[in-house]
Amino acid sequence: DEQRDCARRMREAANCFLNEIKSLIPDVVCNHPESECLPNTLSLSFPGIDGRLLLPALDTEGISASSGSACSSGASLPSSVLRACGLSAELARASLRFSFGRDSNVGAAKRVGARAAATIARIYKLANA
Repeated sequence: DEQRDCARRMREAANCFLNEIKSLIPDVVCNHPESECLPNTLSLSFPGIDGRLLLPALDTEGISASSGSACSSGASLPSSVLRACGLSAELARASLRFSFGRDSNVGAAKRVGARAAATIARIYKLANA
């Protein structure tokens, strides 16, 4: 059925994107069970970096992301939803949300994931210099 196929494509794209991130950022934390989550959304934490600092760098690369959880995006405090899920305040602040649409595909997710990983790795390097 069409809805199931769409969900499968989004999940495949999200998994491909996540694998690209993990290849350069091994400390990335997936804030949800990788097998039991929405097929179109990844919530990732980048320990040691405030997720809001990553947003402008990703935006410059044409990569859209949001900080925190959907119901706390733009808030200065750590996401209460992520905190209620057991994340520390530090990890909640280090979180970004990436979404995938019905037209997402593995090839594009791989390219965008590689660019996102390189950008995030560069920010880590600058932060630790």
